[in-house]
Amino acid sequence: MKLYKKFVFLLFLGLSFSCSFALDIDKTQVQSFVQSKIDKNWQQRTQQAIDKISQKLESLTWEKQEVAKVLLEVLQNSLDAWENTKIIKREDVDKSYKWDLTQIYTDLDEWQKDYKKAGEMIWSIWNYKWKLNNDSSLLEYLKSNDEISQLTDKLDIYVSLWKSIDNKNVEIDKLSQQINSLYSQYNMNTAFFKVEIKNFDDEKLNSLINNKDFINYKSIFQKIKNKKPYILSQREEDLIAKFSDSYIPFSSIYDALIDWDITYPQITDPNWNKIMTNYANMYSAWNNYDRNFRKEYTEKFYNKYREFKNTLGALFVSHIKEATADAKARGYDSVLAVKYLNNNLSTKIYDNLINVANKDLDTFHRYIKLRKEYLWLEWVHYYDIFVSLEKYSQNWISYEESKNMILNGLSKLWTDYISWLNKAFNNNWIDVYQSDNKWWWAFCTSIYLSHPFLLINFNNTIDDMSSLAHELWHAMNFYFTSQKQPYSVSNPSYPVEVPSISNELILFRWLADRATSDKDKLYYLDRYLSILNLSFRRAAMYGEFERSIYDKAWSWEALSYQTLDSKFEELFKKYYWPDFVRDEYLDIERAIKPHFFSTYYTHEYAISAAIANQIAINIYNDKAGFTWEYINFISQWSSKTPAETLKEIWIDINNPSYIESVSDTENEIMNEMEIIINKLKDKK
Repeated sequence: MKLYKKFVFLLFLGLSFSCSFALDIDKTQVQSFVQSKIDKNWQQRTQQAIDKISQKLESLTWEKQEVAKVLLEVLQNSLDAWENTKIIKREDVDKSYKWDLTQIYTDLDEWQKDYKKAGEMIWSIWNYKWKLNNDSSLLEYLKSNDEISQLTDKLDIYVSLWKSIDNKNVEIDKLSQQINSLYSQYNMNTAFFKVEIKNFDDEKLNSLINNKDFINYKSIFQKIKNKKPYILSQREEDLIAKFSDSYIPFSSIYDALIDWDITYPQITDPNWNKIMTNYANMYSAWNNYDRNFRKEYTEKFYNKYREFKNTLGALFVSHIKEATADAKARGYDSVLAVKYLNNNLSTKIYDNLINVANKDLDTFHRYIKLRKEYLWLEWVHYYDIFVSLEKYSQNWISYEESKNMILNGLSKLWTDYISWLNKAFNNNWIDVYQSDNKWWWAFCTSIYLSHPFLLINFNNTIDDMSSLAHELWHAMNFYFTSQKQPYSVSNPSYPVEVPSISNELILFRWLADRATSDKDKLYYLDRYLSILNLSFRRAAMYGEFERSIYDKAWSWEALSYQTLDSKFEELFKKYYWPDFVRDEYLDIERAIKPHFFSTYYTHEYAISAAIANQIAINIYNDKAGFTWEYINFISQWSSKTPAETLKEIWIDINNPSYIESVSDTENEIMNEMEIIINKLKDKK
């Protein structure tokens, strides 16, 4: 049908309305649709053509009406697509769809006053050195440290938020340098704390852990107790702290390269609109049903990054070596041990994930084969993994429609939750649309006792609705925790992606149950599997890749980009084979994920997805009392260890059963999908 529409449209252009269809429309009004690169007023002229055809529609014969309707759809789709992919100036975005950062600081003078205040507080906290053996002084220090941390968080988050919507502003970089300097001063002036606490004997530490006066700091003492062997002498800790300001995070260099220095090529989409082949448009492009377009977009996207292959590889390797050197200097037996000991967990959790993911690869291969057969593909390429098996009944879904679907879909969770969601929608919590110099990824952050801030780049697709649902539950997690917990235990802890992925799964399960057609139901079930495959399967592969590279660095093996490429290719083949073709440009995939600059963070998505799947199943099946247990779970993170909080929702993080259940869920959904597929085949 798509080819037919294009044929009719070109026929219109070639033969003209007056000759072939006598619609009496200025031919240039339609030609402007194709000449968008030349005519800057093409949108206005295309709308004029739409209006004129619409006015004459009833007066045309039936045959001409049918052809005119096809042309109307083509023209309207073009306008819609342009509206959905254009990048607008920040000042042109309606204020209801963007943050109001004056809610944090009204101007830079106010920020600088707090910066000066924070510096003075950091300087004065040094006065507690050698006094922490006294419980009263220790409690004073901890409360003072909370005040400093809360203020520096506010300063830092404000700058980060500003940078995320204006990432080429050099003035913001100056503020970022001030923040880095502030953190360096803080590290130097507080390095004595963990050394002094380390010197407490276990009896003293246990008394503090069980002392109700220190209940808000229990986790701090527990962590120090666990990490005693890895805390260095005062002189060594002071030395490391002094160097902290000279260490530029490799993620910052990566961001500068990706956001500033790379010029992304443009591509013409199937609706004749010019779009950038950047990360912001990637998933909408991969969900396009025009396979040639998906292929061209993917090739341009990855090949642009391949031009910087050596630089990106050097950044990743440097980050790995830095994390490895720090772990070795402190006496850990691996970088992974640092990650897990910080969360009072065993690395057995990681081992369970990789073992189960490898054992259950047949399930993922079944899904790849299902896609191959239903989409009539000889081979599955990476650009075929994300497109839905069936086209959604709506071409575009607006932000307002997405809000309503999310509100309805998640109403099963909790009545009060809907009121909090409305608060997020109506009070500038969300920066919605893509604009010039805005970061291309989505995230959520929060200032304690303030509201969360969500950034998305909404392009009116189902993927954007899914991303919105994902970030909203991060927001609720931040919000509920800050409302119910003191600052010292208000930050969500490992694994942080549980609530956000749960939100997406619950939403698409609800949509599938209420679909009004088999095609829509197939679409929603496929989206559910897509979330699991991205968040669980692919993240497990990334986690296995990370461990392999960190192990090589630990053993002093040379790390070249060839080493990285070879291991990544090996894992890609293992996870995606046998019906998958790995194109050469995919070697750069391992270099473009910002998550790799957060040590061992990628596999946390897989752990989170496995837990989220269990949560979604329990909520979907109306397990008695589970919703309240879940709300309580996301409201108390950091006040307990991750293992303790997960027990609130009946999950033993050390037992791999919750990971194994992912494959069960995937097979159940594929069984359901195959029933629908057979029904659709019968209809055809």
